[in-house]
Amino acid sequence: LGFIYGESGTGKTFFAIHLVRHLLQGHGKFFDKKVTDPVNVLYICAEGISGFRDRLQLLINDMTPEEKNRLRIIDRKPGLNRISDVKEIINSCNHSKFVPNIVFIDTLAQTSGGANQDNNTEMQLYLDSIAKLNAAFNSMSIIVHHAGKDASKGMRGASCLKGAADVSILLTGQKQGPKTAKVDKMKDGADDLEMYFELKPEVIAVGFDED
Repeated sequence: LGFIYGESGTGKTFFAIHLVRHLLQGHGKFFDKKVTDPVNVLYICAEGISGFRDRLQLLINDMTPEEKNRLRIIDRKPGLNRISDVKEIINSCNHSKFVPNIVFIDTLAQTSGGANQDNNTEMQLYLDSIAKLNAAFNSMSIIVHHAGKDASKGMRGASCLKGAADVSILLTGQKQGPKTAKVDKMKDGADDLEMYFELKPEVIAVGFDED
C-alpha cells in the first residue's frame, strides 16, 4: 500500500499521473529508478473529475494504443469502506477482463464514504476493504491523500494510515514554483529519496464539430 500526500496545490494528482505514464509505458526513470516493465493501471478519480479529464488528455496524447489499453478510469466516488462498492469494482474489472496491477485512489477523502478520517476503527475498515481489492487482483493500491495541518508530521488522519503504508511520498512546495517529492517511508528500502519538479501550463487541442 502506498500514499502520495501533501497540502493543497502541491501537485498530487499531476505527480500521480506522471507516475502512471511511466507505469503504462514501462520505461524511463522515477526517483532515478528504472521502470522496466509496463503494467495495467486502474485509476479511481473521485476528486476534481472535470480537471482530471484535461490532465488525462495530456497523459495519453502521445501514447500508443497498447499503452492506452493498459489504463482504466473510474470517474465517480465509490465508498471504498463498503464491501459492496469494492465488489462492484472487482466485478466490473472481471467483466471487462481487465486485471489491474496497480490501483490509484484519488483521493482518500472522496472515497471513504463519509468515514471519520481521524478514527482508527473507521479507517481500518477502509484499509481492510482496499486490501480485499488488492487481494482480488494481486495488485498494489496507491492512495492520494492530504497532509495534516503540519505536513512535517505526516498525513492527515488516523495513525493506522501511516502504519499501513509500505511507502509514502510527501509533496511540498508552493502552488506556483518548484516542488519536492520525498519518500518519507519505504518499508524495504531507502526512505530519503527526493526528486524535484515544476508544473508548467500546456495548451490542449480541442476539436469542434463542423455544425
